[in-house]
Amino acid sequence: MTMTAPAGLAPEDTLRVSDLGSALDRFPRVKLLSLDCFDTILWRKTAHPADVFYDMQQQPAWKAVGLDARLRIRAEMQARSLAQLRRGSHEVTLEDIYRAACDDLAPEMMKSLQEVELQAEEQACHAMPQAVALLRAAAARGVQVMVVSDTYLPEPLLRRLLAACLPADAYAAIHRVCVSCEYGKSKADGLFPLLASRLNLPVARMLHVGDNPLADVFPARAAGIACLHLQHLPEMLESRRQFAATALRLLEPSIRSERGAPAGYHPVIAGLALDGDDADRSIGIATLGPLMHAFASWLLAHREAQQSLGKRVKLAFLLRDGYLPHAAYEALSGQTDGRPVYISRFAAFAASFRDAGDIERYLALFATSGEYAAMLKQLGLQGEEGDRILEALQGHPSPQTEFNRRVLHPRMVAKITERSACYRARLRKYLDRELGGLERGDTLAFVDLGYVGTAQRVLAPVMHEEWGVELLGWYFMCTPQAGDANGGRCGMIDASKFDARTIDTLLPFVSLLENLCTTSTGSVIDYTEQGAPILSQGATTKRQTERVRRIQEHALDFIRQAEAHYEAGGARPAVDSLRDAALAEFSRMVFFPDRQELAHYDQFALELNLGTDRVIRLHDTERSLQELRRHGIFYSSRQGEGSRINTPHELRHAGIELTLAMMSTYRFGLAFSARDWSFREEPVSVLLLRGNEVGRLSLAAYATYDGCYRLHVPIGEGDADVGLLLGERFRWLQLLEARVLRAGELHLQAEYDASIDVRPYLLLDGITDHGDGLLQCASPTSLMMLPAGLVSGDDKMVLDLVLRPLSHGESQLHASHPENA
Repeated sequence: MTMTAPAGLAPEDTLRVSDLGSALDRFPRVKLLSLDCFDTILWRKTAHPADVFYDMQQQPAWKAVGLDARLRIRAEMQARSLAQLRRGSHEVTLEDIYRAACDDLAPEMMKSLQEVELQAEEQACHAMPQAVALLRAAAARGVQVMVVSDTYLPEPLLRRLLAACLPADAYAAIHRVCVSCEYGKSKADGLFPLLASRLNLPVARMLHVGDNPLADVFPARAAGIACLHLQHLPEMLESRRQFAATALRLLEPSIRSERGAPAGYHPVIAGLALDGDDADRSIGIATLGPLMHAFASWLLAHREAQQSLGKRVKLAFLLRDGYLPHAAYEALSGQTDGRPVYISRFAAFAASFRDAGDIERYLALFATSGEYAAMLKQLGLQGEEGDRILEALQGHPSPQTEFNRRVLHPRMVAKITERSACYRARLRKYLDRELGGLERGDTLAFVDLGYVGTAQRVLAPVMHEEWGVELLGWYFMCTPQAGDANGGRCGMIDASKFDARTIDTLLPFVSLLENLCTTSTGSVIDYTEQGAPILSQGATTKRQTERVRRIQEHALDFIRQAEAHYEAGGARPAVDSLRDAALAEFSRMVFFPDRQELAHYDQFALELNLGTDRVIRLHDTERSLQELRRHGIFYSSRQGEGSRINTPHELRHAGIELTLAMMSTYRFGLAFSARDWSFREEPVSVLLLRGNEVGRLSLAAYATYDGCYRLHVPIGEGDADVGLLLGERFRWLQLLEARVLRAGELHLQAEYDASIDVRPYLLLDGITDHGDGLLQCASPTSLMMLPAGLVSGDDKMVLDLVLRPLSHGESQLHASHPENA
């Protein structure tokens, strides 16, 4: 991301956080360094200053006077309004704020309330390492430092906060602390000139650094002071940060109700050099890197907790999707105790069949998919055996029933279980080789993105009963499952912290994360007798593979940079806070991608990894817009062979209101029909002509998207001329589609493919076709006709139209009336 200067500032007036420590190098004659406090020297662990208040709600002093975060925010607003009325200034002290909340506070209670808030700020604030470096550089050069802050904290309280957060030598470099509440003026209202006159400041030899152009840069410049704007993030990354906070609040209502929103990795990202519009890098350092750092931090904490219980824990990162989590874990911890292993859902099932019950459970899961060839391969029934079963299904009235009957025949069950046992032995040899041996009493943790934990679920009974190994599942995200009360399956994002509906909202759209975390090698389908994995051929494009590789490299670089930031003195967030931050960014990645990301992911596809070589595109912008115009937002439930699996990305192109509607529908389980979406309709008169008989229908076209409407005209068996009196309603319109299909196919996924395009055969009377479906109606009698017999059949049929009204007929008639000429 290129760092651009805000309006009114030149690029040389802007300072990156990564360069903050060396700011004095650009101003060697400076004698006095003036620094903003919050978001320059001290940064908060929360997304917004008011988020600190949510952690104070449970404090006895607050409860005693009935305060909560919302009332604290309201009290500050009221105090500032009162100060403006009484003193002509919005500047207030912390005591003024609490007086506005409760005007009869006893002195001891006032002291307690202020102490609670100051302690909360001490817990929430931390010194930015680059700012500490700048303070030390100033001390080394003999440059005095003055902190100038717009705050309600009086100087003694702000000094106490600075002393609590800064290293002693950095704090000692601060000579003066000037706060707006004591001078009665904010920086924007004239604090700098006031300080210059009262304190006799060497304005010509001063430098001021702050993050707010309106409060820091422009006022300092107006006072004759050299200034630098400390820009945290490029505009695009700042927008992503705001959308992440929005997504978190939408999914987790407890945010800014019971708890504040976390800052997450904002200080780390801000501290990186962010030159260049490199989409791979911006995605790696601002999205995937934070997600993987949070996951690796959670894994490390989880592993240590299990080891504290005396368990011998071994980590197995399941390839393919476990590739990046494994690399992230090593980059974070510096440990090599976790191993990447090739275990897929295909391999897990192939090794799990020990009796007819296992086979029945497998059939119950997958028989309805119709992927009989892939299932036979997984069951170990290939070659002539498999071919005979597939041949028997050809033309069978109930192929699924016949498939199940043949597979569950006792002779077949015996073959499946025998071959599965051999497969299982090869798997065991492979795991022994990769993990340095598996012994009875070991605890093996499968690490994966999630989300149901199929491999763990089907292999856990086998490992426990045959190998004496406890198999756990540790996932990036997992959905609640019955029968898991012992905690053998858990996730960084799971129901132990987040609402189950939050997880359900995200689960359908995890494909992009899978794409970004995977290895370029194929998926495992078997193992040799010596314990080597046999891999399928990867089906993703070289272009996608190369993009993913670059994004992953930047993600791992972010993890290393984050650890360097924390080791340099940056405040390391608690793992629980990182879980919030990961949910926020993952939700944003799913529902609120920006233009750069959408363009970058445009050709991404997902391999199904179920023993087939099928891939599915994540999104298709142009096709989705066409389907939106045809069906409205409900198009996603009607996709057939051309289906994609990342609908939120398609809707983001169409409008944020559609994204919000989809997100809330998933999150809260809302139920709407297509006709509930909008009450907008366009009446259209239709004539049906059979010989000398003429019938007239009054139909309504219902609104879909992008100004389009859809109209269904019943045409019976196609034996009547069908005329649409478009001129009655429209002067100009665009006809996007005109198709005929069976009435019973209107609600089927394959309706578009089963229909016949009749646009070339429509007759126009009093209508001029200007090309690209643009039609001009000359009069109210202008007619578009579908001739009888063009499409015919034994079933009832429908003429299905998608049109976009551009100008209505009433205005045309009014404008052409002689009295208005």
